[in-house]
Amino acid sequence: MYKTIKLEGVPEDVYTTIICKIKFKITSDTEIFVMQSLVKGCTNLSITLNKEYNKHIAAEVGITTNLLSTTIHRLEKHGCIRRMDKTVLIHPAFQDLQTTKGIVFTA
Repeated sequence: MYKTIKLEGVPEDVYTTIICKIKFKITSDTEIFVMQSLVKGCTNLSITLNKEYNKHIAAEVGITTNLLSTTIHRLEKHGCIRRMDKTVLIHPAFQDLQTTKGIVFTA
């Protein structure tokens, strides 16, 4: 027997958290918070990280820039992001979360 769960009208951060936990099996709150910040700041699923932006994300999440680098490496290992020099490409699962009206899960 299948169960269906429908979520509507929830913030973008909630969708990001759900995708991180279900699709990528991420349990670390720090990794989820960093991913939320990356998704918020991205355009067309890519973002360029520089020193100032790294400091901004670290301050927003409440971590050091060294821990941010480690967390970004972990997100890359999970498959959420892909790094090419200073550009970070975000997985297509996070596409159009700003305009998402709802998510339906069937299990």
